[in-house]
Amino acid sequence: YAKRRGFSDSLLWKFRCGYSYEKKWSRRLLIPSFDIEGNLNFVTGRAIDSTTFLRYVNESWPKQKIVFNEIDLDFTQPMCLVEGPLDLIKCNKNSTCLLGSSLTENDYLFYRITKSKTPICLLLDSDAKEKAMKIAKLLTSYSIDVRVNFPKVGDIGDCSKEQVEHLIKNSVN
Repeated sequence: YAKRRGFSDSLLWKFRCGYSYEKKWSRRLLIPSFDIEGNLNFVTGRAIDSTTFLRYVNESWPKQKIVFNEIDLDFTQPMCLVEGPLDLIKCNKNSTCLLGSSLTENDYLFYRITKSKTPICLLLDSDAKEKAMKIAKLLTSYSIDVRVNFPKVGDIGDCSKEQVEHLIKNSVN
């Protein structure tokens, strides 16, 4: 399943992916997240087949209080924001996900971006244009440089790395 979604062996290691035999997590690709100190702060599990009930299962930590894989991020450099962990594997190294398609002033990720004045490239799925524009408007109201782009159809996770790189290079303010 992971290979079909675009994971190479090195990406599986980079994102610290795994699996479990526990019932809650069985038949799922597990993608963990770690805070700046290296502590586990979130886990998402993606079903690897269509017969598994619920496509995604998340550990129940509040999404608003974490930055997904904060340990890997440099907030002094431009950053790419995508919707979910499976979208991240298609992005450059300084990228994180929203764990959804919204960002508010109450989110820790928002705090980290605005504190560091991190330039943002926002790549949300083609069906989330309205939400992306709302996020862009919020960030620009805090003097954050925001560029936006969308795949022509569908999901960032369905794009090739080259297509995502093209979207990043051609994003607009």
